Amino acid sequence: MRTKHLCVITPDATKIHPRFLWAALLFDPGVRQQTGAVGGGAIMEGWNSTIIRQLEIRIPPIGLQHAFAARLADIRQIEAAQDASRRRLDDLFQSLLHRAFQGEL
Repeated sequence: MRTKHLCVITPDATKIHPRFLWAALLFDPGVRQQTGAVGGGAIMEGWNSTIIRQLEIRIPPIGLQHAFAARLADIRQIEAAQDASRRRLDDLFQSLLHRAFQGEL
């Protein structure tokens, strides 16, 4: 039986914003190329602390990282509002269907 391990990354917030680091680890093509070359898992890349420490991440000035994080927060807020609207529309549609097939329209 294999055990699962978890690695916690605590970035120095004076050098890199945590949300920027998150995005870089997931979406930066350069980081993905590095991890794809060394993290050979069957379903998912396997990263260990050595791989993480050796990653070369492009780090823009901290002010730009904060601007990125603020825009990301705005986008997440818009996504949440859209999800709530979709759920409301789904509820209304289901109610309409129910009433239509109960002969209440």
